[in-house]
Amino acid sequence: MRLTNIERLPHGEIWQWWSRLTNASLNIDNVLQCYQKYMSFTTEHLPTYKEYVNNMEEKMHDDEFLGDTVGLLQPSLRFNPQQGYELIKTQLIDKLPGDRD
Repeated sequence: MRLTNIERLPHGEIWQWWSRLTNASLNIDNVLQCYQKYMSFTTEHLPTYKEYVNNMEEKMHDDEFLGDTVGLLQPSLRFNPQQGYELIKTQLIDKLPGDRD
């Protein structure tokens, strides 16, 4: 699994990252290195921390974005996208380099 470009990060990937962070042992430093390496090959402009967070905060208020896994996840799986995003932000996104202002 990879952390994709902010314009393409679907809600399903939020669920996947949340699931990995809560159910597996990840080397966060390696994940972030892979993200930066991947992005260096796929885009000329690596999003700044501020751009990434602003984009995700906007998506977290979009009903279509938040509801796109409803038909994909088994009814027995409980997932709160807001809580999932907060975990991902704390454990991954907040560790991205860049200004926080």
